[in-house]
Amino acid sequence: TLSLHEALPICFPVTIASEYQPVDIRLFPNPVQQYVRLEGNGFSELDQQIWLSVFDAGGKRVWEQTITTYQLEVGVSFFWGWLQAGTYYLQAKSELINKVIPFIKSN
Repeated sequence: TLSLHEALPICFPVTIASEYQPVDIRLFPNPVQQYVRLEGNGFSELDQQIWLSVFDAGGKRVWEQTITTYQLEVGVSFFWGWLQAGTYYLQAKSELINKVIPFIKSN
């Protein structure tokens, strides 16, 4: 009979560092004035949906859009000039990532 300590190493997959590429999403410029650009890399599948949401400092959703991982890989721009000046949070959510990026909107 195996003890718990003997069985655990068999249960976990091994990640080889050279094959691992982290998923990354960038928002710029920050602070945002009129247009914002989003770029990403490290996605293994380029046809997956990513749900984007912008929340104000009070937690209210003020904008949402669905894009694909391909659009992030090539870069995508949005007009956010209509946002009032302040602090906001972009949430990018998919099966691969759940990232929140704080940003400033200036006039």
